[in-house]
Amino acid sequence: MFFVIKQKSIIIVGLIFIIVFTTSFFILSFAANEPESCDLMHEVKEKYHGKKVAFLTFDDGPSKIVTPKVLEILERYDIEATFFVLGKAVDENPDVLKMIYDGGHFIGNHGYSHKANKLYSCESSFKEELQKTEESIRQALQISDFNCTLFRFPNGFTSPIYKSQKNICAKALTSIGYKYIDWNSLTNDSVQKLSRESSFNIFKKTSKGKDVLVILMHDSGDLNKTYDVLEDTIKYLLKKDYEFKSLEEFFD
Repeated sequence: MFFVIKQKSIIIVGLIFIIVFTTSFFILSFAANEPESCDLMHEVKEKYHGKKVAFLTFDDGPSKIVTPKVLEILERYDIEATFFVLGKAVDENPDVLKMIYDGGHFIGNHGYSHKANKLYSCESSFKEELQKTEESIRQALQISDFNCTLFRFPNGFTSPIYKSQKNICAKALTSIGYKYIDWNSLTNDSVQKLSRESSFNIFKKTSKGKDVLVILMHDSGDLNKTYDVLEDTIKYLLKKDYEFKSLEEFFD
């Protein structure tokens, strides 16, 4: 009786070992075949772990009214930022894009139309919007070999909207040598009409307890005067001993 029970125990242990080994093998094989992550946020946090660093980023521009005022503030504080531009806005305001470039700021791709149903409809449509925006940037800057390989998903990659489509798009980015980045703090300046104080309080709440900050703002001017809360944000972070950096350093 004891021998039978012992024999069964050995068989059960053996089966468990086979199941665990097989499962681990398939997990490792799957991971090895997955494309390398093109999420720049991982690199940013890893490089500046334990340091107080802030990256200012602006979406949906350039615009004739807001962008020049944002640039004026950045120049006053000697800060280089990243502008994720829309191709259609670049076509409308090529001179403002040139101001961004001449100011030493980094230019990222935000798609052409900001229409999610078109941008995320299929991989070919997604790539077409990227390429169209790249061409708009080159035309505006009159630099034929200008290369823009940083993308920000309209509405963010982590947003549940169009999530499965965005996963496909992220793989497409990897295949063409692009990276993308979301944000981990914001002012909600494009969500609803807010007072300067309310927008600033949202920033303080979303940045609380974080050493590395990738801050989302907008220079489209659709709802709020971003340049007002921008100066408040800069002063606040300087008092807290943050150092401002540009995402361009990850593409040198």
